[in-house]
Amino acid sequence: MNTNDYSFTVALDTDYTLESGDTVVVRYPAVDNPEEPGEYGVAVTLNGDRTISETVTIG
Repeated sequence: MNTNDYSFTVALDTDYTLESGDTVVVRYPAVDNPEEPGEYGVAVTLNGDRTISETVTIG
């Protein structure tokens, strides 16, 4: 786990490589939702070489 004010990194402690169709669910209690509702940009990088940018809506 690596954290700073704006991001955190989760790494798998296994030799398994994520494949297309796999589902990843991350719950980490020390990450708080923003105080203001709205849309926030997020980037997800899987296997160190593919980054997807999406928008998360906090209500």
